[in-house]
Amino acid sequence: KPSHKFRGRMFADQIWMEDLQGPGAATFPEDNVTGFDTIRLGVEGNIYENLKYSVEFEFEGDEVDYKDCYAEQENLPWLGTFKVGHFKEPFSLDELSSSRFDTFMEQAAPTTAFAPARNFGVMFLDSVDAGENLTWFVGLFRGGFHDNREARGHDDVAGSGDSNDWSVTGRLAWLPYYDEATPGRCLLHTGLGCSFRRVGIDANQPGNGEMEGFLEMDSRDGPINTFLPALTEYNMLGTEVSWLRGPLNVTNEFYFADANSGASPWGTYVEISYFLTGENRGYKKSGKVFDRVKVYEPFFAVRTTEGVKRGLGAWQLKARWSYLDLSGPGFQPATVLGRENNFACGVNWYLNSYNRVMLDYVHTVSDVTTGSVAVPVGDYEGDHVGLRYQIDW
Repeated sequence: KPSHKFRGRMFADQIWMEDLQGPGAATFPEDNVTGFDTIRLGVEGNIYENLKYSVEFEFEGDEVDYKDCYAEQENLPWLGTFKVGHFKEPFSLDELSSSRFDTFMEQAAPTTAFAPARNFGVMFLDSVDAGENLTWFVGLFRGGFHDNREARGHDDVAGSGDSNDWSVTGRLAWLPYYDEATPGRCLLHTGLGCSFRRVGIDANQPGNGEMEGFLEMDSRDGPINTFLPALTEYNMLGTEVSWLRGPLNVTNEFYFADANSGASPWGTYVEISYFLTGENRGYKKSGKVFDRVKVYEPFFAVRTTEGVKRGLGAWQLKARWSYLDLSGPGFQPATVLGRENNFACGVNWYLNSYNRVMLDYVHTVSDVTTGSVAVPVGDYEGDHVGLRYQIDW
């Protein structure tokens, strides 16, 4: 008998953005924002024994977009699990972990620039060993359905063509160490992702050969905005390392792309977090991604015969540095090239395992090396603050 479970999330944000101060009197304007970063509703469950499904929609502004919409057949001989529909390509720990469980309000800028996110396709995945310490993923996807912020709501990218717009993406994730007794309170995660992709005929379309320097706050565009030339073929490589020891977590990812146009952009980030109240980041072994934090003492305040009793919730400190290099030859002419540094820190307060408040501060420096009339060459600096109230289920 089919089973159904409702799921959803709501992120309410207040964002204070400073205009980026550029060379001379140049500025790159940014507006403050109050509103919902996302509201999603969906349902998941089993159709029949080993056949799972998920259907999820996102409401953002005046758009309604589908997110995770797929069917998943499990326990197949030799091939493990077969997945078909619209879902994330197997690339990047930061991207594959749900935004419900991210440490910061936004992904690191290199992740946003390189990770292909959701596309239509098919994928096989399976664990090599019974303990699920080594897992492989490989899939075939239509590359013209890139699920970045600018391409949402597009059923197709104009000019991608009727053929040769497929991408092949794979990932190998290994746990050299995993503490089964806790379970997973201490672990070492490693991973390697690769993807072969091709830019369509019309490269000047969102998600079609575009790489941007995002400011790690409100998914906001920075001064740097580049495109690979039409019909460019390129390979992407990503490495993943994450060390979790109780309340302490250190994560690093490195991304690199090699295009036949001569472009070779790259980026990396290092993220550190620590729970003052002793909790640890959750980890999902089957998918090799981060999962829900289990709060020891939920926040509460109630009057009793012995006075007011209180729970503190969970408190997490965090810091991150990211670097993105979108400079050099091989990009389309008249695009803005450069390098970007982001320094972020903040605190998360988990009222319970399904509810948290996030405070982020980001200092960004965009070094424009090839500019335009609107964006002259030079450094652009700014400070941004974000506050989020989040619930999910």
